[in-house]
Amino acid sequence: MTQRLSSDLEPLRKISVQEAASLNNLSEDGFRRHYGHLIRQVSPRRQAVNLADAIAIGEPLVRAMAGLPARRGGCGASTVRVTPRATVQPCVYWPGGGAPLDLLLDLGPDITNTDPFAQARGVPSACKGCSYVGTCGGGCAGRRRLLHAVDEPDPYCRVVRGDCRKLKVQMVRSRELPKLESACTTIVTAR
Repeated sequence: MTQRLSSDLEPLRKISVQEAASLNNLSEDGFRRHYGHLIRQVSPRRQAVNLADAIAIGEPLVRAMAGLPARRGGCGASTVRVTPRATVQPCVYWPGGGAPLDLLLDLGPDITNTDPFAQARGVPSACKGCSYVGTCGGGCAGRRRLLHAVDEPDPYCRVVRGDCRKLKVQMVRSRELPKLESACTTIVTAR
């Protein structure tokens, strides 16, 4: 069952293409080029973009800016990626060869005490005083490691870029979905 929109979001069921472009820091032409499939003709002279309700938000930075609590699990804490090469890693985005699968079989849940898992849980020094760190944990550690910057803030962090605007998100009743606590993704449903 879908919840009602909060009063400040009710008028935003459909937003103009110009507003959608602005929210995504794109020109209107750029938005049309990249997101044209989202644009609907609502009258002979008006096009709009329908908004969606969020079922789940796993990406730590988005959760923080939306005012949601921290996830219970996730990379480095309670999930293990087993690769097709029979290796284990703390995150699907974690670069490198990984540890041999035998290590997981030997250590079981204690695999999370190994260095790569500790790195994935680590919070960059620059983030330790941020008011969002309890939710975002410094952002995506896999993304930071891919950039050879594990102790730097996530490059997508709005706070680091000086933009602390809260995201207006309409959540609907959550469903039990596979990997919900380990997926760094946003799952939405159309209105």
